[in-house]
Amino acid sequence: MGITIKLITVLSQTNRDEVREFMPVLGSNIKAVLSYPYTYAIAALIVLSLISIKKLNKRIFGISATVLSLIGFIVLLPILYPIKSGRANFSVIGRTIKCGWQSYNERKQIEVYMSSILPLPHPETVKSRQLADIYLIIGESASRAHLSIYGYPIDTSPVLCKIGEGLIVFDDAIGSSTTTAFNMNRILTFLSDRQEAVKWSESPRLFSLLKKAGYYTAWISNQERAGIWGNPTIALVSDADYIKYVGSISSDDATLMRYDESVLPEVFQMAENGDGPKFIGVHLMGSHIQYRKRYPDSFNIFNADSVIGIKRDFALSRSHAATIAEYDNSILYTDHVVGQILDRIKSSQRPALMIYFSDHGENVYDDNDNFLGRDSKHIEVPFVIYANSNFRKYNRDIYERLIDAAVKPLSTANIGHLICTLTGTEYQYYNAGLDVSSPYYVPAPRYVDDVVWKYEHDY
Repeated sequence: MGITIKLITVLSQTNRDEVREFMPVLGSNIKAVLSYPYTYAIAALIVLSLISIKKLNKRIFGISATVLSLIGFIVLLPILYPIKSGRANFSVIGRTIKCGWQSYNERKQIEVYMSSILPLPHPETVKSRQLADIYLIIGESASRAHLSIYGYPIDTSPVLCKIGEGLIVFDDAIGSSTTTAFNMNRILTFLSDRQEAVKWSESPRLFSLLKKAGYYTAWISNQERAGIWGNPTIALVSDADYIKYVGSISSDDATLMRYDESVLPEVFQMAENGDGPKFIGVHLMGSHIQYRKRYPDSFNIFNADSVIGIKRDFALSRSHAATIAEYDNSILYTDHVVGQILDRIKSSQRPALMIYFSDHGENVYDDNDNFLGRDSKHIEVPFVIYANSNFRKYNRDIYERLIDAAVKPLSTANIGHLICTLTGTEYQYYNAGLDVSSPYYVPAPRYVDDVVWKYEHDY
């Protein structure tokens, strides 16, 4: 990705354990590069160039270097001229300092934000009918292509597949970034996918809105509260009535490695907390690499043979098939955890909805036998909504609109507008054109990491 604010943000929010988990992936990708013939052709060309340079006398080398540098500079000038100031910085040191300073400023911004929380803008415009309890479950690194409810040939989502009435499966949802932090900045605010994620502090916060609307709000997370540099998420949910990090307080905390079922007692306790309307946000570890660490032994169901048995368009090594199987097991385990929460919603006497989607997807050797990691193509995520019988009974019109909306393209960045409709909440920042359940919804090219998604449909 080059040295960018995105890279600095990723590095500043990581920790030793996460780096150790990513190292096998790095080694695998380096091995893949070494398997390409053109890698050696390029290396040979570099060696020949170095040998040729050594054979030139100093005068000829000096003249050649000067002339070629001038030609290169002249060619570069018309390319640089139309680029706006700040858009291009060809000095690696300069970009490092610039992005490091920007990330440092963001950290200071978080500290200021936490010490003096900005009030919800225009609170006088908030009105709510409090139509339903909302359980917002945000997964991690789960790719829609690996869920059997979306047609994946391995049975990775048996619970969701068996729900039947009340479950609405959206066909075309994507995240707004390949990173968790930038997705969360938009999911938990009213920033659209076209707005820069680093401007999260300038947008109304979802938890602030629902608290103002009369909801009891809770945030339960199995991800860390803060990394080395901190994470805006803790600020974005700071208005919640109840906040609990079941995994750890710090990214260096050894207790981070907890299975997602650790959130369930907290969720169930919040579900029983009073008779008023509730908004409960849940953040899972889901399918974060390394996948084998995301599920207990009882969910070690699929193996390399399970994956090799699938019809694929390319040859797949056994070791890579085993990695895919581990990823699929993590998807299966998430399905189990989501199912536990869904069962509680199903039996609720209040109208209630569960919204489940992942922040982004993962490329787990999906396109070839060489690449494992995140890319802009694999940000297609599962997105499902479950409405219990009481919601379907008392809000039939909204439920039918959700069914119609299931085939429409959406970005998870706009979830706040949908939640306004589902809770019957009016607010000045609500935009019907961004609410997939609204008859005024306008499908438009979606943005991923601040640019139009290159795999987008034509509009």
